[in-house]
Amino acid sequence: MPLPTVISARATLPGAAQACPKTVTFKFRISVPAAGTYYYRYVRSDGGRSGKIFQKSFPAAGEYDLPYNQDKPDYYWTLGKTYCGWTSIHFESVPAGDAVLPPSGALAHFTLNCPADPNNAKFPPPPDLGAWLAQHPAIANALKWQSVPNGNAYDTPADAQKTAYPAWTQAQKDDLAAAFQNAYSWFSCGSTPKMSDDAPLTDKPDNLVAPPTNPPTATVARMKVTLSYAWKLYYESVAHALAAELHGAFPNWSILSYDADSLAALFDSALMGTNAGDFLIGTYAAYVPNTRVGNQAHTPYGPPRWIYSEFMKKSNLIGNTRLATIANVLEWSRQNLAHFNGTDSYQNFFDIWQYYGFPPVSSIVAGTTSPDGFAHWTAGCHGSLGFYSAVLKAVNIPVRPVWVCGHELAFFPTEKLYMDHGDDPYNLNVKNSPKPMTDFLIDEATYKSWFTSDLTVNVVDDASPACANIGKMATMP
Repeated sequence: MPLPTVISARATLPGAAQACPKTVTFKFRISVPAAGTYYYRYVRSDGGRSGKIFQKSFPAAGEYDLPYNQDKPDYYWTLGKTYCGWTSIHFESVPAGDAVLPPSGALAHFTLNCPADPNNAKFPPPPDLGAWLAQHPAIANALKWQSVPNGNAYDTPADAQKTAYPAWTQAQKDDLAAAFQNAYSWFSCGSTPKMSDDAPLTDKPDNLVAPPTNPPTATVARMKVTLSYAWKLYYESVAHALAAELHGAFPNWSILSYDADSLAALFDSALMGTNAGDFLIGTYAAYVPNTRVGNQAHTPYGPPRWIYSEFMKKSNLIGNTRLATIANVLEWSRQNLAHFNGTDSYQNFFDIWQYYGFPPVSSIVAGTTSPDGFAHWTAGCHGSLGFYSAVLKAVNIPVRPVWVCGHELAFFPTEKLYMDHGDDPYNLNVKNSPKPMTDFLIDEATYKSWFTSDLTVNVVDDASPACANIGKMATMP
């Protein structure tokens, strides 16, 4: 029988100045798959667990809050020293309890600090995010959630449909603050890669337009998720970016120096997807807008902490500068990615990535077996732009897709550089070239000369002379 999963885990911390010992309390929200009685224990990062197995009955499938610390007052984490760790819940497969107790979803990371403890320098307390944003209004006003749905799902959302952070509801601010505290403590605790850290986030979310909703072979694969899932994806991504900034994860670059174009790529929800009742992800090739300001990448994104730790950090792709990091990702792509074969139908995508939607980051990274064999398959320039966008976003480096004649180019706004085709890294000429990947990027002047002098537009005319320049750098010695 399917078991519940923890979809939200939050720690409530005592004041930093309070004397120790002091107590951290926890709140969990779970997703229950069906009516019934379930058994569970609390688990924590040091191997501790509740002294008894609890049971609770639920009248129907749905989301529920669980009371915290039931077994005895503050069983978890009454601590007399500075500590960094996590707590979660394990749902038992049998009433008597399981031998192994992995967490059943999200983890509540926390950092508890004791006055004058020498470990405080190693485990700094999470800053007050609201106060920091008040001191940095450019960042606060860049955090935009599309609160007013589109009448037409394919129109670019207008600024009037978005709400910036200062005008968010208190519940929305609380969601971000809790996620930020979690992410900041996660960085303090060593940023260990666990996909479940961001549950229920995944790079394979339920796609509302996947078969059988749409025919598997006769339809261009699209992606739509629930608005509640999109909200969590959005605020968890923002929390990760802000936690990385305030924790100093990238000492040689800072979002405080970013212009509006760069901040939007990290913090404007309308560049991830469109609120149309549900949340539609990715610019649709049949409805490419004239202006490029609202272009959306073809990616399901995924847990930002997992992408950061399991791919970017583990693969040593985080360089000393933004440009070096971009080059590392493009070099990884040159060494690994392969262009898929066939159409971009749901069925072909499923046959290659075992998912009815845009290629998941984890599937691209691990590689999959398609009818053509095993490779790190990518869905052409559109899929590759999605991949670059998702993985570089996890290290606070923005990527903006640009459409030219039905293809996608990459714009790196912090560097004012372009890649003239998303397919460039795995072009055979590029694969066989000794040149570094940065040599295949072009500056703004070259982009204007080859494609269009208007930096606000997509090139949607398939008869445009610009079409001949797509991938031009890959043809140059």
